[in-house]
Amino acid sequence: MTVALLGSVIGFGLHLVCVRYSPERYRVAAAPPTVRETLRALSGNRPLVILCASQLILQTGLFTMVAAQAYYATYVLGDSAALVWIIAATSVATVVTLPILPRLAVRWGKKRTFVGAATSVAVTLAWITVMPPTPVVVVTSFFVLGVAQNLVSAVMWPFLADVTDYGEWLSGKRSDGGTVSVFFFFRRVSQASAGGLAGLGLALGGFVVGGAAQPDSAIIAIRWLVGAVPAVLALGGALVFLLYPLDETRHLAVVRDLGRV
Repeated sequence: MTVALLGSVIGFGLHLVCVRYSPERYRVAAAPPTVRETLRALSGNRPLVILCASQLILQTGLFTMVAAQAYYATYVLGDSAALVWIIAATSVATVVTLPILPRLAVRWGKKRTFVGAATSVAVTLAWITVMPPTPVVVVTSFFVLGVAQNLVSAVMWPFLADVTDYGEWLSGKRSDGGTVSVFFFFRRVSQASAGGLAGLGLALGGFVVGGAAQPDSAIIAIRWLVGAVPAVLALGGALVFLLYPLDETRHLAVVRDLGRV
């Protein structure tokens, strides 16, 4: 209870810092788009389709890993309390990663940063599948995973703004709400899919509910659900995103046509 309360206070304080130092640049349209105009803006938005497809595949893998982590700590590492250290490692990675993200995005470009980070996620997860269950190795590996995972998650949001600009350029109507709604729909589908995938994997592995010990097949299934399965999905998400056509040069041309630079 004390830790949860302390985390809530710290989180709220950091939220206030973001509000204080993040100036609002959004321009309210003269009139909100109609449903028909929103659908027209979304229907031909190829960058949005690719972004959603990539996120659906990649996030399904990451949510599957999260769903299986408690089983991994309990039955592979042999101590359910080890989950705390796994979560702590990825949380520390967040603090380390976010300050360097803008520099990486400027130096490499958002698309290359995303694809590189997603590929790093896949490689790290593949290693996690077979890594020895020793505390130092586990914590270090999940920290590295957290760095790559946070790069993927953070760089995703600028793409959402870019595809909204593209939809406005394509149709003449800006639909922030429609774009965000479609994007979050696919994220919710990925969460639901991950829960089903994790349950199916445990069942196929012969997991014994409430069992103090698990058969070797269940242990292998847990390792795959935490490592190999999300690794394949992360790589699939990266490959799909290679088709994303809206690089920095193209986006700059779009916003110039919109009269914003």
